[in-house]
Amino acid sequence: MPKVAIVEDEFIVALDIKSFLERSGYSVSGVYSSGDDLLADIESQGPDLILMDIKIRGSMDGVDTSLLVHERYGIPVVLLTAYADDETIARAKITQPFGYIIKPFDERELKTAIEIALYRSGMERKLKQSEERYRKLFHEGISANFLSDLSGGVQEANKAFRNLIGLPPDSPLPPLDSLAAEKASLASFLDMVNATGRVELAELPLRSLDGRDLIVLANAVLLFDQCGKPCGMQGELIDATERRRLEERLVIAQKMEAAGKLAGGIAHDFNNILTAIIGYSNLLADELPAESPGKGDVEGIRKAADRASSLTKRLLAFSRRQPFTPKIMNLNEAVQDFERLLRRIFPENVGLSLQLSPAVPSIVADPAQIEQILLNLAFNAKDAMPGGGEMRIGTASVRLDAPKPVGLDTLAPGDYATIGVSDTGTGIAPEIIDKVFEPFFTTKPREQGTGLGLSTVYGIAKQLGGAVEVQSAVGKGARFSVWLPVASPAAAKEEREGEESPWPKAPGAVVLFVDDDEAVRDLAARLLAKGGHRVLVAANAGEALLIAESYGAAIDLLITDTIMPFLDGRSLARRLCAASPDLAVLFISGHANLDAAEGQGRFLPKPFSEAELAEAVTAALAGSSRRKSAADQDEPKASL
Repeated sequence: MPKVAIVEDEFIVALDIKSFLERSGYSVSGVYSSGDDLLADIESQGPDLILMDIKIRGSMDGVDTSLLVHERYGIPVVLLTAYADDETIARAKITQPFGYIIKPFDERELKTAIEIALYRSGMERKLKQSEERYRKLFHEGISANFLSDLSGGVQEANKAFRNLIGLPPDSPLPPLDSLAAEKASLASFLDMVNATGRVELAELPLRSLDGRDLIVLANAVLLFDQCGKPCGMQGELIDATERRRLEERLVIAQKMEAAGKLAGGIAHDFNNILTAIIGYSNLLADELPAESPGKGDVEGIRKAADRASSLTKRLLAFSRRQPFTPKIMNLNEAVQDFERLLRRIFPENVGLSLQLSPAVPSIVADPAQIEQILLNLAFNAKDAMPGGGEMRIGTASVRLDAPKPVGLDTLAPGDYATIGVSDTGTGIAPEIIDKVFEPFFTTKPREQGTGLGLSTVYGIAKQLGGAVEVQSAVGKGARFSVWLPVASPAAAKEEREGEESPWPKAPGAVVLFVDDDEAVRDLAARLLAKGGHRVLVAANAGEALLIAESYGAAIDLLITDTIMPFLDGRSLARRLCAASPDLAVLFISGHANLDAAEGQGRFLPKPFSEAELAEAVTAALAGSSRRKSAADQDEPKASL
């Protein structure tokens, strides 16, 4: 039931109106003789409509009271008056009344005015609510909303739009054309909107007013006037710059992963060949007299193979398969030791300074890996400053409370130590900065670089559970930051437990050597026999199982490649150890399979020298509880 308030200073007239309203089904919220009385009571009564006489008692007349009611409360007012002069009507218009009735009036006229006023008030209230919802959707939306003409001239936009394009709040709105990074793309977008009336998720490259490159997803619909003709468009822009950057990082990371697998596979096969070349050249060198002319040739072969071995190590570092011996190490001490080396070899026109944080925690890494990172980054910085400059090496500790994108990777929450190497050199162009970690990518002349320096840094950081990022601008130098996880207390305990004591050599052991490469098998058989061991050789796991089953005595040591056809070395070791728990195991591979070796045996990376093989065999046998007696020497020697 609508509530109606009456403002009339003639008591009889007010009672007559009140009686009519109640008979007509309305609720009378109050009868007032002045505007002051109404305003004092309006909030508590909350009328839906006010019937207001113009000539009333109090400090203000009905027109002034209606104006305050309209401005403060938005309640519809129907003016009742015996005056219809131009001045009174002109004043009444200011209050935007919902009706103007000249006294005297009949009941039908009053009811009609009340019903029309209530209907109009309800419609206006709904319209305001709709406008408020639209205002919130448009102006407070998280997407960049705008209204424009058909040519892209922006007429209205919300705060998100201004923030996206870098426009201050009070600045005039620019046309879309001024924001286009590619004019053709924007023109095609506008043509499509005008042709189809609706475009969804169109990708547009923009450039903000503060110089940022943006990728946005644009939605737009045509707006039409009352005659049905297009008059403009309403659109929204969704910032997809970060998503595009993450997609590009993923593509690069996948490409790097594929290149790493390829590099690791090549290095593995190449290491088998190098193992044979180095081993046989050493054997040949031992057999040649010191004055032999061929002695120098053999040494040349060995040196060339060593250089090739260095190349495969860098390939393995990039593919994160490089064998390494981790230990707890102080990052600051490593940098300080490296600084002394750099000062001796760097030219005088390259200044070097350290900024080491005393709070940097220890990390778990192979010292050779950290030295390789520092060496590659330092020489990269030096090469970027052919005319001299300043290089700075710093360390810092960082705690991540949430996953963080770093370079091509995303690091998990935790504590990290960082190594930063910065220079004042030529900088890196934006179009190639995403390629600097790719293997064999280099901007140096062919004779000055292989393109493996930064890819090696990337691979080592990934292998250690970290990441690498680069910031650079042309002409402003570059900064490479390597993030490495810090050592946990459990890692320190594991390192103490893993320390080994020098055990004496155990001669006379029976060794089963398994490798699918014939050259490696033949070389290992000669080297092991040279060390006094009895050697059984097999080309694959099946042959090894047959030999172990048919051999008439216990086998002390299994040396097996980790990657072989049909049955790999780890599975072979598990089967033989199940039958002979005291069997010592030594894994060999061109890949780093430390995880597989832990708890099951030791690991020796290929290519290996005779001394490295001897040291690994001695250590493996020293850890075994089985020892062969002198009587074992009389057993028949078996071979394939």
